[in-house]
Amino acid sequence: MRDPNRIDYYCDELAELWHKVPDWRFGQLVCNAMNAWNITQKCHTFYAEDADFMKFLNDYIKKMVNKDA
Repeated sequence: MRDPNRIDYYCDELAELWHKVPDWRFGQLVCNAMNAWNITQKCHTFYAEDADFMKFLNDYIKKMVNKDA
């Protein structure tokens, strides 16, 4: 069984990342990140491990923030 304590950690991480793109709606954030993952990783996010997707999401948001700067 996966560690249920990971949930709060990842939710906190997500909140921190979302604050970096506050004009995005939640669905927009999720869909944009999932589409980018599916294309670049050549696999569906359904199969992504939590830590791998969170690392990807961090990098993706960083790229989006720098793109707008």
